[in-house]
Amino acid sequence: MKTLLKLLFAVTMFTTTYLFFFQNQEPKKEEETCVTIAIRIKEDQKNYQYCTDHQYLGELVEDHKEELKASFEGKKSDPFGRLLVSLDNYHLKENEFFFIYVDGTYGQYGLDQQELFDGSHYLFELGTY
Repeated sequence: MKTLLKLLFAVTMFTTTYLFFFQNQEPKKEEETCVTIAIRIKEDQKNYQYCTDHQYLGELVEDHKEELKASFEGKKSDPFGRLLVSLDNYHLKENEFFFIYVDGTYGQYGLDQQELFDGSHYLFELGTY
């Protein structure tokens, strides 16, 4: 009788484990992330809405570089990624930089390391350092 109970317990545990860990796992579907990109140069600001399956801001900007009139320097593999050197036909001058703000907060990552989050607002603002 004890052997039968142990066997029944083992089968129940195996079935429960299988159903919990393996049966409910579906391949992850790539979800679209919809974001707003704003470019503020001096007093002018332009807003763009994009939905994408990209994970990083740099990939999104690269895909839409013609519309955003963007150009880069450097490589994605550089320690801080690429540097935006022009946006909206404005080319950076000495001591100028496009600062990145995420939902109103100064960004903590470079263009190629900044993750995209659904519904977020990414602002590129011209500034000096």
